[in-house]
Amino acid sequence: MKTLFIPSENYFINKFSEIQSKIAGQFAYDITFLQTLQSVGPRQINNIEVDIMGVHATVIRFDFLSQAVDSIRPFIQAWLYFLLLLYHVNNVFKLLRGTPLFEMTGHSILQIGGQGQNLLTGGDK
Repeated sequence: MKTLFIPSENYFINKFSEIQSKIAGQFAYDITFLQTLQSVGPRQINNIEVDIMGVHATVIRFDFLSQAVDSIRPFIQAWLYFLLLLYHVNNVFKLLRGTPLFEMTGHSILQIGGQGQNLLTGGDK
């Protein structure tokens, strides 16, 4: 039973290599950059320093940036997840009701309910 449902150990690796070679052969496109993307990690930004008239000075220090990134990243991720959630909720409302919950128009940035008042100017749509 196990051999019916579980492929061999290198099955997925071989399949991926096969697909990769087919794509490279058909499109004549080098897709080795995908493998380099897997090895991308955090990068340290060097400070900007200058030597002026024998004096060594640091123009911009990026030491704080590595500490700030760790504390800011969760807030940025939460904001993006919130916007993604609003986007999908809006699409569900549009699918079910025929009008979106939030509507982007050319004259205003945001209107709620697809009809009614403009949130920024207070006027009608």
